[in-house]
This record gives sequence, C-alpha cells and structure tokens, in this order.
Amino acid sequence: MVLLENPRLQDAEQVITESIQAGRMTIIVGKCVVNYYGRAGSVLPEGERLIIIKEDGSVLVHQKDKYTPVNYQPTGCNVQCIIKGDSLAIMSQRKRPKEVLHAFFSSIQCIASFELLDDENITLVGSERDLALQIFQQPDMIEKGLKITEIEKAVSSGEIDLFGEDCEGKLVIIELKRKKVGLESVSQLKRYTDEIRGAYGNRAVRGMLCAPALTKNAMRLLQADGLEFIEIKPSIMTFKNGTMGAGKQ
Repeated sequence: MVLLENPRLQDAEQVITESIQAGRMTIIVGKCVVNYYGRAGSVLPEGERLIIIKEDGSVLVHQKDKYTPVNYQPTGCNVQCIIKGDSLAIMSQRKRPKEVLHAFFSSIQCIASFELLDDENITLVGSERDLALQIFQQPDMIEKGLKITEIEKAVSSGEIDLFGEDCEGKLVIIELKRKKVGLESVSQLKRYTDEIRGAYGNRAVRGMLCAPALTKNAMRLLQADGLEFIEIKPSIMTFKNGTMGAGKQ
C-alpha cells in the first residue's frame, strides 16, 4: 500500500500513474474542478472532492455528502494522469459512446494506492419468488410508473418472472436472478421478448434482466440484443419474522 499526505503535484502524478498502470485501487482527496463531455456536458466548480479510480477503469467522483457519486465513468475506460500547467489532471475517456471526464486538481490532501483481493459474488437473501413478490408490490423500485400485471407468466419458451407495462404503455418482461448472471440468462430473456413481441402484434417490448451483477460477455450480448440490465442490490430485500419487507435504499 502507498499513502501520501499533502504531496507535491509532481509526486502525486508519479504515484497515481504507477497505480493505474499496475491496476490498483487509487483514492485521491483534494481540491479540483470536474468537467464532463459526452451525451451532455457538465461543469462542477472547484471544491474538495474524493475521486476513486478502480482497477477495471471505472472512476467515481464524490462530494462530502450522499452515497452516490456526483459524476462517474463506467468500467473499461482509459484513465491517465498528467500535469497540465499548474494542475494535476485525471482524464478518463470512454470510446463507445464517446464520453470524457476531466478532474483538474489544484492541490491534493491525500493519495492512497492499494490492491483489493476480492473475487466473491453477491447472492441475494431469499428466493427469486420473494423478490418478484416485493417488486410486484413496489414496482417503482425498478422504474417509476412501472405496472406489474402478472407474476410467473407461462409462455411456450418458459416462465416469465414478471410481466407488465411501463409509463409509456410498452410491454415489460422482467427476469430475476439472485446471483451474478451470464450469457444463458440473456438468451433466456431474449427468447421471452421475441415470443411476446410476436404474440402481441409486434407491440413495443422491453426486456429487463435484474440481478446483482452481470458478466462482461453477458453485458455485451444484452446491449447487442437491445435489452436492459437493472442492478438489484442486497439492500433491496430485508426479512423480519419470516416475512419480507422493503430494505432502505
């Protein structure tokens, strides 16, 4: 583990660059401006921020409150660290779609670089039917305006976990999984959406795969098939006295 407090920007550049190249977790605390260019654009004026660069290329920008990042870049981005004028620049670029995030640090309070050893996958507590019942009762946890009309809808290719409509009247098929899923689950969802689309006169159909995580190959196939991934976190489900209740978000 490497830990630097109040480093010079030149020293910070060396440590951050080495950490990124070695595929280690990098945490930076300091005063910066954050610019984003992509499908939209944004500017976050100078303030003290926490930036996390993960070994998979994802970047998270946090302010002093709230648990969600104020800006981020997903897995697979190219991340670089260079000195630009009087600032240290963290530059993250995504190819498809083209998105760029730049954080310009005027000063740095702390840098930590280390490797996390964690190959475990999340498994949700309770059965898939338990989760289906909770979503049936609280469909807004998936999407605002979603209406679930059927649970375990039987079709010739199998059994759809949840079936309903979104706020625009599009048919929605939801496949639920308790563990990290792969290509087989995406193919299963694709069979359901194709069958429902044919049965309902080519009406617009959305397919959603809800799980704690998805493999990279499965995500690529999901996107190619025009399907959606909804991350279901463990906090979505809690159990009290043997019955299910909503977890805190």
